[in-house]
Amino acid sequence: MDTARARRLVVGVTDIFFVSRIEAACAAAPALDPVFAQPGDSLSRLCAVWQPCVLILDLQDPVLDPLGEVGRIKSGPLRERVEILGFLPHVRMDLRESAEKAGVDRIMVRSAFTRKLPQILAGVISGTAP
Repeated sequence: MDTARARRLVVGVTDIFFVSRIEAACAAAPALDPVFAQPGDSLSRLCAVWQPCVLILDLQDPVLDPLGEVGRIKSGPLRERVEILGFLPHVRMDLRESAEKAGVDRIMVRSAFTRKLPQILAGVISGTAP
């Protein structure tokens, strides 16, 4: 892949169901250069190294400390550079409020995220996402 022309995104998701869907959607979009976080990774460090335009984040991920990482990203030099798109279960209104306060730029329920993933990635490619 020509990473000079690709749009980078960091994916902070460890749930295999969502990882596989995101991997498949990214494979169908060769203009994307996704970096998938692994358990134990620091998302803020990955963002500092890879300089993505978008961070896709499972706000309920039990491994990656999503809200803590959002706070670190939004309080540092990447706050204007990295757009954060988070998804969560529709019943977690408390988590939605916490994510908004932490600085997540766009919050979607899981079903909408899954349904709109191709359009979301198209927006990343065109520079209009999240």
